[in-house]
Amino acid sequence: SALIPPEKVSAVCSANKLDWLRHDAVDFVTSCEDLESSVVHIDYSRPATIEAARQSLRECRLRYKHVAFFLEYFYPEKAKLFNAPPKPEVQEPVLVYDKPSGLQVMEAILYNAHSAGRQNELLRQARLMLNAAVDVPGLFAQVQANDSQLLESFRLELIRIMTLYITGYDAPVMKTGIAEAAGSLGTLAEGISPYLD
Repeated sequence: SALIPPEKVSAVCSANKLDWLRHDAVDFVTSCEDLESSVVHIDYSRPATIEAARQSLRECRLRYKHVAFFLEYFYPEKAKLFNAPPKPEVQEPVLVYDKPSGLQVMEAILYNAHSAGRQNELLRQARLMLNAAVDVPGLFAQVQANDSQLLESFRLELIRIMTLYITGYDAPVMKTGIAEAAGSLGTLAEGISPYLD
């Protein structure tokens, strides 16, 4: 298939209006709800509840990767809520302190041998993510994306796939990078299909 000629490209995004992605956003919200529920039900005397929370975290990570390209490009601050590194960061030049939050922080807690004392933090993270995720489906209606922005977001996601997902940087303990890369690539394939002849 050939790409649509440049003079016809701008109409695709306006006709498409990111409808193909709304379903993935709703699935992400559902996975955040499941994760929060799993965390609430953790009983450290019952290993099966911890494993259930870990499985919910894996599923949530996979669902996030279906909307990550959009959030990272159009709403980077919201993306940080979901997938910031588990270590505090200081943003220069104003030296703003960013407390870590999201999926990577939850992974660090859930896979730590001494996580029993951190259940409140785990629950706080799950609720923070759920509260932020509820807004994600509505973001698609708010954004005024043109084709070049959407295609650029795809390009940047491909870079993240090669540098972060496949290498395992985002999930060093869970080792879900390949599955996450596959999920993200599937979303990009669906997103680029209207641009093909």
